[in-house]
Amino acid sequence: MSEFYRERRSSIRNVTSYVAFLVGFVLAGPYGWTLLRQDVEAYEFAHGVFRMVVALLGGGAALGIVGIGVGAVLGWIWERRHRRSRALLPEEPAAPHTGSTAQHFGALASARAVAFATAQGTTSSDGDTMGAFRYSGAGLDVKEFVALAQRACGIEYTPTLAGAALRRTINIGAWHGQLLVAAVRVLTDGQTFATVPELLVDPDYRRRGIGRELMRRAAAASPGKQVYVGAEAATADFFARLGATSGAFGLLITETRFESVEEAGSE
Repeated sequence: MSEFYRERRSSIRNVTSYVAFLVGFVLAGPYGWTLLRQDVEAYEFAHGVFRMVVALLGGGAALGIVGIGVGAVLGWIWERRHRRSRALLPEEPAAPHTGSTAQHFGALASARAVAFATAQGTTSSDGDTMGAFRYSGAGLDVKEFVALAQRACGIEYTPTLAGAALRRTINIGAWHGQLLVAAVRVLTDGQTFATVPELLVDPDYRRRGIGRELMRRAAAASPGKQVYVGAEAATADFFARLGATSGAFGLLITETRFESVEEAGSE
């Protein structure tokens, strides 16, 4: 189970058990009051209070335990429905693999190609929609970005520090409805150099071409239409499929590389 579903199922279970505890507490009220009244009439006030408190807490705890089980079932049902709705999303069009890996990626990029903004990496406030996803370089909400980082790789960013980092970079995001599902940050001097310090994709939205599209836009938003990225062993194959080449500061990805491959693939 991904972190995305784990958190939401846990929230559903906790809320359900809490509500069940309150219901049990309230329902046990008349019985607890009867116990208190009986002991008060027998001049055993302290004993009556004790029995009433035990009755109230016992009733709440009993229904709370039931609520945990009910909440777990409700969370499971919600996850199944949510996964089923995602499965109905349209898949990205597949291009025939008739050449090298770079040519294959170029054909896919050609099928998804859209006009992009200038080297400053800005788009309209609404961005542009491709398939089921909306892309925009107009900026990222700090809370949404922090939540995405937690889902994508378990990073718990401090909102204050994350906000300061976002103000120093060009930020391009991808949304599915109102949910931020991926983001790339470009750090640049604005004239000669740009690098990608962070590329985040929600685990439940990977292998849909979102990361590739964000990297294409990152290159387009960089000086000279090229951007450097440092790849870990786990992500080396991904960047290789993008046609990345070795450069002075790591792997180099250029927008012209995309364009040349598209032209070759169309011949």
